[in-house]
Amino acid sequence: AVFLFFMLPLPPRFSDLLASPLQSVATMGSVAILQAIGQPVLSEGNVIWVGTQRLEVAEACRGLSMLLSFIALITAMVILVKRPIWQRLVLLASTIPVALLCNIIRIAVTAVLYKQFNRPVETVHDWAGLAMMVLALGCVAVELMIMDWLVIEEAQTQQVLVRTSYGPQPGPQA
Repeated sequence: AVFLFFMLPLPPRFSDLLASPLQSVATMGSVAILQAIGQPVLSEGNVIWVGTQRLEVAEACRGLSMLLSFIALITAMVILVKRPIWQRLVLLASTIPVALLCNIIRIAVTAVLYKQFNRPVETVHDWAGLAMMVLALGCVAVELMIMDWLVIEEAQTQQVLVRTSYGPQPGPQA
């Protein structure tokens, strides 16, 4: 029943409230990545200048629809997948950072491919948009692996102790 909440559209007031910050974060993050990999870029508001080419981070690129889709996907995963409650809560808490990261990467890849191959930005943008959910799911898979590596559950600890014990086990003293 909780999952049906995602069928409802966001209220326009809430969408408008998130639009500008998401757009700014996407622009700043993309510029930081592009500069880190050595691309000559500058930003002016929500416009990224890649050399002499202008790439606008439009309202459609703010990542809100991706964010909502990703939250719905992770919520379904949390409901359906058997994991400890703390891992489920960590997954839910990480949906926003992972969606933002994937959107930033999409914009940066769009800028690099746009400059490299001089293709129309719409073509590059569409293909990068399709890859976002795959990238987000890959981030979640890595997150789950890290959580499994960091914490050893008590049942697993007991099995390891039993397997590594050699010789007769000490019994109760009479």
